[in-house]
Amino acid sequence: MSDRERELILAVLHEMKSDGVIRRHARKMVGASVWVKRLPREGLNRPKKFRVETEDVSLEGIGFTSIRKLYKNERLVISVPYKEGGGMLVFCRVCFCRKLPMQGYRYGVEFEDQLSNPQGLTSIPDRWLKIAYDADLSDEVLGSTADRP
Repeated sequence: MSDRERELILAVLHEMKSDGVIRRHARKMVGASVWVKRLPREGLNRPKKFRVETEDVSLEGIGFTSIRKLYKNERLVISVPYKEGGGMLVFCRVCFCRKLPMQGYRYGVEFEDQLSNPQGLTSIPDRWLKIAYDADLSDEVLGSTADRP
C-alpha cells in the first residue's frame, strides 16, 4: 500500500462515526433545546412551532430528537437566537428519520439557506414558503436505533 493510499484510507476512517456512517463534515455534540417551525404544506396550512433537543451539529446540518412525526424532505425553519439579541433563521430539509426504541424519532436535517434576523422577527421569506409547499414528502422511517449493530 502506498503512502497516498494509506492517507486516503485513514482520512475516510477518521470521518466515520462509531455508527459506521461516513460523514462529509465533522459533527460536534450539542445538547441544547431549540425552536423549530414546520412550514405550511398540503394538509398543514399554518406553521407549527415546537421545541426539539439537538444532539449534534455540523457545517451542513443538525441532528435532533422529537416526539413529533416529521416527513423526509419536509422543510423547517430553526430559530437561532443570539445572546446580544436578534439572531438567525435557518431553512432546513429533513434528510432522514429514525424511530427511537422507546418513544419519538431521531432526525437529520440539512441546512439549505439562512437569513440574518437582527430584530428577532419570525417572518419567513415567500421563497422558503413556496419550496416547502411544493416539496415531495416521504413517510420513510429507518429502523430503530436499537436494531443497529
